[in-house]
Amino acid sequence: MLVLGSVAWLLFIAYVTWSVLLSVLKQKEVTGETIAMSVSVYLLMGLAWGLLYIVLFQIQPDAFNLAGPPTPTRAADVQPLFPTFVYFSLTTLSTIGFGDITPVSLQARYAAVAEGITGQFYLAILVARLVGLQMSRSADRG
Repeated sequence: MLVLGSVAWLLFIAYVTWSVLLSVLKQKEVTGETIAMSVSVYLLMGLAWGLLYIVLFQIQPDAFNLAGPPTPTRAADVQPLFPTFVYFSLTTLSTIGFGDITPVSLQARYAAVAEGITGQFYLAILVARLVGLQMSRSADRG
C-alpha cells in the first residue's frame, strides 16, 4: 500500500514538472518568470527522482547503501529517509555525487545514471534555449 502512495506522488510531481517545463518552452522571451520556472523545473526534477528512489527502496530495501545509521528493513520505515533520497537525487542530478549514498541494485544504478544524464542535458539545452531567445530579442531591438 505504501508503494502505491509513493507512486501516486511520483506521478503527480512528474505531471507538475512536465506542465511547468512546457510553459518554459512556450515562452517567447526571457523574463524573471522564465528563469524562476526554469529553476522550479530543475528542483521538481530532483524531487521526482527522489520519489523514484523511494519507490525503488520500498520495492527493494537493499537497492541503496546508505551511509550513517542502519538502513531500515521495512518499507514502512521509509518516511524518515525521504530527505535522504531527495539529497541523493539532487547531488546526482547536479553530478556532484559525494559518494556517501551509493546505488547497489542494477535498477538503482540505472536510475542514478539516467538522472545524471537528464540533469546535464536539461541544463545544456535550457541554457542554449534561453540564450537563443535573449539573442533573438536583442537582435530584434538592435
